[in-house]
Amino acid sequence: MNYKNLTDISNQVFARAPFNDKENNAIWLCLCKCVKHKVVSGRNLRLGRTKSCGCLRKERVRAAVWKGGRIGAGNGYMQVLEPKHLNANKRGYVLEHTLVMSKHLNRPLIKSESVHHKNGIRDDNRLENLELWSTSQPFGQRVEDKVTWAKGILMQAVLDKYRNK
Repeated sequence: MNYKNLTDISNQVFARAPFNDKENNAIWLCLCKCVKHKVVSGRNLRLGRTKSCGCLRKERVRAAVWKGGRIGAGNGYMQVLEPKHLNANKRGYVLEHTLVMSKHLNRPLIKSESVHHKNGIRDDNRLENLELWSTSQPFGQRVEDKVTWAKGILMQAVLDKYRNK
């Protein structure tokens, strides 16, 4: 084995004890600043590829996503932690645009309702940028069925307007 190319990293903070992997590269049992152990190759330590046990990446992601009580939903939308809200998901988060519209209407949204962003920017959740859309459609094609359905939609709109006064 050629020892001329070896770099002594044993006195640095991350070093614990050397081992060898399948390719006879030195690997180290390291103690992270968060007090967790991780086995890392010496090559990755020397090249600066490994800086923590994984906690640093989690902190960076959390800092990038968390914006004053809001987190990104991963698709451009923002979520707010409101576990008691009727539109909350299993983890207790509500899409922020749904929450804004729900507060404006003084009621949770029903399954046939959705909130549309007028300007197309998914994290712009100002009330003036939001529209309530209805995705429900009446059963059948008879005119009287459509009229009954339309009266129901109008009644819901009147009730919403009355509640907001």
